[in-house]
Amino acid sequence: MSSRPELLRALRAGEAVLLSVDTVVGIHALSAAPGGLEALRARKAAPADRPFLLLFASIEDVLRFGRPAPAFEAQLRSAWPGPLTALLRPTEAAPRAWSAPGGLLAARVPALSALCALIAELGAPLWSSSANRSGEAPAVDLDAARAQFPDLVWADFAGRTEAIQPSTLVDLSGPQARVLRRGAAPWPPS
Repeated sequence: MSSRPELLRALRAGEAVLLSVDTVVGIHALSAAPGGLEALRARKAAPADRPFLLLFASIEDVLRFGRPAPAFEAQLRSAWPGPLTALLRPTEAAPRAWSAPGGLLAARVPALSALCALIAELGAPLWSSSANRSGEAPAVDLDAARAQFPDLVWADFAGRTEAIQPSTLVDLSGPQARVLRRGAAPWPPS
């Protein structure tokens, strides 16, 4: 496992890194680092219009940059932190690059305090995607991800090597919630 200083250095330098988180093993880059998004796209061999989600340190951080329809804010607060990715309307404070081609921001607050602390220390969210090249199946565990991307700095925040379900993906930008992918979190939250 890479040390915290190595992880911070790599992210601040705009490099992609591997992280075992509370959903699938992922490949990540710092949204504020010059070249970070491009490094992530290159590692995944992803097309230029391929959107990525952002991992935030806290609910408050998300709500500065993206807003659900008013009817869903309380439910969103009860679902986070956790394995739920929400599509939100970006606020004026959100950098344009953070919005997907449809104009929405994909955000998640992980349920791992050490990862949230790292994101807070970096001062900006992390771009996040499953650890695989575009069109291929996601890595089944951290070892498989490291075999596919052997030169990347990596860390295990989840305390396990196996992947679990991806996050649930729900569009909360309109008058009705739309579940786009069932995953590890229920929607609506219980």
